[in-house]
Amino acid sequence: MSAPVDRSIWDSGDLRTDAYRAFQDSADAVTEAFAAPDAYDRQVEVREFGIFRGRVALSMHFVDVLVHGWDVAATIGAPYHPDPELTAAALTIARQWPDTPSSRGPGAAFSPQVPVSTDAADFERLLGLLGRSPLWTRPF
Repeated sequence: MSAPVDRSIWDSGDLRTDAYRAFQDSADAVTEAFAAPDAYDRQVEVREFGIFRGRVALSMHFVDVLVHGWDVAATIGAPYHPDPELTAAALTIARQWPDTPSSRGPGAAFSPQVPVSTDAADFERLLGLLGRSPLWTRPF
């Protein structure tokens, strides 16, 4: 297994000059990395979580993008309606993640689960599974 990447690489971006360009460059780099022929089997560091096979890192990144998209949209009061097929896939992935005291709560990878209705839509169940209340709205 590979050694962790030097932390300065993770923190070397400059958002002040052109945040949009920095985002595009980052998205392009991620897309290129996961398009490589050996991407699924290569060892990849996921910051603060460890080193995983590429297929696991990609699934983590996929769920992050979908759920953090909601985080941003909810925070700015924008509508957010992810594709139902993407949501179903993300829910399947997230259900495989650990639900132990060491993986939930302060300093852990995830917040404690938030209960949602058993008949809730898949995206609401995904949010609850990852410690977010689907009913949350910005306080201002």
